[in-house]
Amino acid sequence: MKRKTIKDPDMPIGKLTPIKDYLPPFEKLTKNLLLFCFLIILLNVCLKTSYTEEIKKPEPQKWELKLIYMLDEAPPKYIYLLGQTGFKSIESLKKFIGSLPQGTTIEWNPGCERMGDEPLLNDKKAMDDFKKYCEQHGIKLILIPSG
Repeated sequence: MKRKTIKDPDMPIGKLTPIKDYLPPFEKLTKNLLLFCFLIILLNVCLKTSYTEEIKKPEPQKWELKLIYMLDEAPPKYIYLLGQTGFKSIESLKKFIGSLPQGTTIEWNPGCERMGDEPLLNDKKAMDDFKKYCEQHGIKLILIPSG
């Protein structure tokens, strides 16, 4: 059985290409373009992997926590001060603490004098929950109870 052939414009004059091996110029371009795109994607993945390995995680920090008594409101309210950032609720403080890098240390020295209605300090369950939250997020909480 004689194989069917076609005249390929890229082949020298007089040479015939079997039909099954013949790719019109557009299909050759598509094949080469796909190969080029595959190589670019592969190169991108390789470079991205090596680049992300070089990115360092944020360093753990040391923060000081304070409980501030706000006298200009009636009834007086408390805010938590972590570094230079204030929080009106324990929930917002926890949210911020959850974003800190693991290994971060928070030191809290509330002092000996109490007003009697301080949040966390007068509620053992809330304090235990706060300590547990810090521990779950890899935050070291140092509580200095007597100032």
